[in-house]
Amino acid sequence: MSLPQSKLLGALRSGVLSTGKLRTPCSEGTGSKLKALTKSSLCLPPQEIVRSSLTSSHLAGRKRKRGKGSKSEKVSSETKPSRYDALMRTIRPERLLRVKRIKQKTLLTYADHVEDFLKWCSTHKRSYKTLRQADVSMATYFNMLFDDGSAQNMASYTLFGWITLRVVPNGPERDLLPLSLAALTAWRSSSPSKSRVGVPPQVIYCFAQYCISQDHVDAAAAVLLQYDLYVRPSEILGVRGVDIVPPVSTLTSFWGVIFGNSDFGEPTKSGAYDDVVLADSTHRTYACTVLKHIYKKCKQSPKCIFPRLTLSVYEGLFRDFSKLHKLAPQVFSPHVIRHSGPSFDVMHSHRDIAAIQSRGRWASAASVARYKKPGRLLLQASQLPPALKYYNSKTLNTALTSILSHPWALHQ
Repeated sequence: MSLPQSKLLGALRSGVLSTGKLRTPCSEGTGSKLKALTKSSLCLPPQEIVRSSLTSSHLAGRKRKRGKGSKSEKVSSETKPSRYDALMRTIRPERLLRVKRIKQKTLLTYADHVEDFLKWCSTHKRSYKTLRQADVSMATYFNMLFDDGSAQNMASYTLFGWITLRVVPNGPERDLLPLSLAALTAWRSSSPSKSRVGVPPQVIYCFAQYCISQDHVDAAAAVLLQYDLYVRPSEILGVRGVDIVPPVSTLTSFWGVIFGNSDFGEPTKSGAYDDVVLADSTHRTYACTVLKHIYKKCKQSPKCIFPRLTLSVYEGLFRDFSKLHKLAPQVFSPHVIRHSGPSFDVMHSHRDIAAIQSRGRWASAASVARYKKPGRLLLQASQLPPALKYYNSKTLNTALTSILSHPWALHQ
């Protein structure tokens, strides 16, 4: 018999999250260091090889106390600022309170897109020193993105990122960069966003396999979990080791994830805390398996389980995969994955609309009404290229094998 979510959350948090010791990730083995030393020594003259080997032998003979690194290593690890802290130090004092209202991940995404715009300006010899010059250059940049078939959010992230990070306004922010804002508005009106209904599972499984081929096992695991848990891209990328909840025999046999963990004071996009989503889909049992595997290495850690997978990198993998298979940007993106699980589950009667709304944490019934009408999903599925039209269980199994054989340390 299932318990109400509030009682289940209380029991899980008191019985699971409060126990267990913090694990620190293991350091890299000496094998890779010896390989690097051997490789570098091949490029040295004979006398330098002898000298370096004597030095390394002398150092190897010293005894080192277990668990204690060098003083310089400790200082560098303690004093090295995070990317977010470094970014905040560039903000003018009069803008700090305004900027602090924005979530860290959103702010870092802003910074990534602003950096892309600056690189474009450098390549195309466009000026951005004054606000007027930046506005003209950015409007031209948006036109280029539009012609290339890029996603609209690339333009909006650039526009609002520039206003947030680079401008101290004299008036309302809505009056800044009028040319760029007009270009973005025209873009939206010329290609209105359609209701997102998701993609069939075989597209997601092929994408997971593609990510693995690009040395991004983390992205493969992220997309499989996002698909099953109905979560936003920023939510899955922000999961910490401590957010993974193991099963409790007296309450549930399923693994779960807490979003908006109140221990860190970071609410979800809707302002809620401690939303628990269980990986209890009987037709997607791999989600529990993936969570269990990651938990073995990352349990009770306050660090993200996908440390090198930023939203910008994640979106880039989607864009490259879409170009490879000639998919339109709006057909396949990180945000589309959130809607793929609900569409499939309703169509195959795995969950009803009420269960879909609860699992996806949508505030109103109107938000899930789209899943009652499978027409858009069927239309998009019929237009997929032959390589993505048909389901093959081998694709998923191959991706899972790679994920479950990955060592999955936090310093990956």
